[in-house]
Amino acid sequence: MTVYGMKNPKPRDEAYLVRFLQKQGIETSHLYAYSFRKWGKTLSDGNNLRMPNILIFDKQGRYIPYSPDGAWICNSSAAPFIAQLADTASYHIDSSLTADAFLSDLYSLNGQQATYTLSEGTDYLVVVTWASFAGGRLARNNIPEWERQARENPHANIELIKLSFDPQAWWPEADTIQFSANGGIDFSR
Repeated sequence: MTVYGMKNPKPRDEAYLVRFLQKQGIETSHLYAYSFRKWGKTLSDGNNLRMPNILIFDKQGRYIPYSPDGAWICNSSAAPFIAQLADTASYHIDSSLTADAFLSDLYSLNGQQATYTLSEGTDYLVVVTWASFAGGRLARNNIPEWERQARENPHANIELIKLSFDPQAWWPEADTIQFSANGGIDFSR
């Protein structure tokens, strides 16, 4: 499989991923990854997941796409959307995804099982999807701005977490990942 020009991305450990983010000027708090099975299923589902990108959930865990009709658009429109989020506004809800479903099976970057719950008083959760194999330019140009917009939004309390889509070195399957010709993950081994 070739993703962003990288053929069969290498499994990465926590130290590598943290250094990558630091080099791009990205905060290194609230970092998560999926289990191997959840990662493979998410990439294989054909959901057009882009990296880096954001997913926004309200405090009830409902998914709010930042494009008007829910179709994927360039992630450059994500920052203005984050900046304009307001706790009194109403948004288009896409019921095909929930925060509970998207954030199930979370792990720290060192392989410790983790859970994520919104802090009291939080209006929105912004999940940044990213991968070092997608390259530094996109991460460097977008993620710090999304972090700033979430932090400085005067109309809503926004939490932001980062979900790595790099293959993880701590997965027992890390050395045997097989990508199928159509870009999916081969679980037959």
